Amino acid sequence: MAANLHLMACSFYIQKIGDNKKTAIFLNEKVELSDGSVIDDALELISRFIASQGTVNVARKMKILAYNTDNLRIVEREAYRYLWCSCRFGDYGSRSDIFNVKTEKIDYTQKPEQAGMMDYYFCVVIPKDTGEKAQRGMIFYQNNGRRSIKSTFEGYFRDYLNEEDMVLVVSNIAPTSYLLSLLENREMSRIDVIKHSTSSDKADGILGGITSKREERSYIKPVMSGKFLQGIKNIFTGASNNISTFFELEDFNYDEIKVVFTGHSGNKTVNMNNPFDVEITETLSKKLKLADGTIDEEALLAYVVDRIEDYMDTYDITVH
Repeated sequence: MAANLHLMACSFYIQKIGDNKKTAIFLNEKVELSDGSVIDDALELISRFIASQGTVNVARKMKILAYNTDNLRIVEREAYRYLWCSCRFGDYGSRSDIFNVKTEKIDYTQKPEQAGMMDYYFCVVIPKDTGEKAQRGMIFYQNNGRRSIKSTFEGYFRDYLNEEDMVLVVSNIAPTSYLLSLLENREMSRIDVIKHSTSSDKADGILGGITSKREERSYIKPVMSGKFLQGIKNIFTGASNNISTFFELEDFNYDEIKVVFTGHSGNKTVNMNNPFDVEITETLSKKLKLADGTIDEEALLAYVVDRIEDYMDTYDITVH
């Protein structure tokens, strides 16, 4: 079964290190580099990073990533500019036989030093200055199942920025809106409550000494009262951070609670102790895949632009 396509949305800003402090740069203003040269803005900084990478061999993870700079484009819209680019990404390190399902024969054997690579797309968005100067941008990653270029892209971009005395900070984009949409559009299928404890009784541990314990209880398809739903909404909106106020157990004092939401695109688990760390992803339409399994790039870009427009309506472009 082919992996589903997903779109992951992130927020980012870049800090400049100087005089023992870090200051978020203004994304639409000139940026001074460590060699004293000056470039136009953050989008040029990101373009230079991509151009400097070429093919990246992540040897410790046996992954290879090759940027397609011929595909890179920068587009200006009324409220923002975006950089659109693709890369080819894959794994290597194992011998495998490539089996032809039509002939039911092995076509060839892939060597450990060979990698099967697929196209992945990403989009970097820089809001235009309004009444305030933009410090915070967005990044959208197209994922293929669990495969994503996010960690590789951000890891090497961080290394690149470090050379320029800068720091990349990435967080979730509009987590409150996303969490409330889960509550509205998906079924709450399970609640897991977890209790952590330690014991210094040597009899409790095989090796003796202090022993950690973890006890977990699961509640399948919980009945959601009005108070219960309101309690979750309060945590999702930041109105409350007390997880014990909406789910009370007489005989079990828990330390952690996780809520599992189920929908047509699969399960999403939210840790109620820190819900704003939820990974914000959405399943993309299967119609974006062409007959040969590759992606309809223009259709994907059109969808991403629609999502950018949705986020821009309420997006906070400053760093507080």
